[in-house]
Amino acid sequence: MTELKWGVTELVRRNTELKMMEEQQKAAKQQAEDLNEELNQKITELEKMEEQQKREKKEAEDLIKELQKKITELNVRISKLKMKEEQQKAEKKHVEDLIKDLQDDITELKKRNTELKNQLEDVYYYKTIVDCLKMIKDVFSYILNKIPVIKDYMTAVKTLKL
Repeated sequence: MTELKWGVTELVRRNTELKMMEEQQKAAKQQAEDLNEELNQKITELEKMEEQQKREKKEAEDLIKELQKKITELNVRISKLKMKEEQQKAEKKHVEDLIKDLQDDITELKKRNTELKNQLEDVYYYKTIVDCLKMIKDVFSYILNKIPVIKDYMTAVKTLKL
């Protein structure tokens, strides 16, 4: 009987161990299911993050393209403005040179006029003086006709300064 008792005890012990193992197996299975669900959630979150990163990267690339286009447009405008500025400087210098030449011509003509006035007493020079005065009149008329154009041009150049 002791053997039978021992056998029953052994069976009870093994049955208890088996129940414990089944409970551990259930707990392990539940833990595995929980981990699997958590893993699926992490995978879903990772996929969403990757999609978000792709969208943000696309937006950044689009923004970079737009900025590069704007930079190119601005560089073209800057180049045009620089060329215009150089052209205006050249035109201004040309007008200043023209004005200086006209002033020199006026000074020379005044000097010649003064010289001619001093020679009025001589009849021979009188005719020359009359011709010169006509020429001076024509030159002055020419100059007077050009002064408004030059003034307008200088005003335009001054207003176009950058």
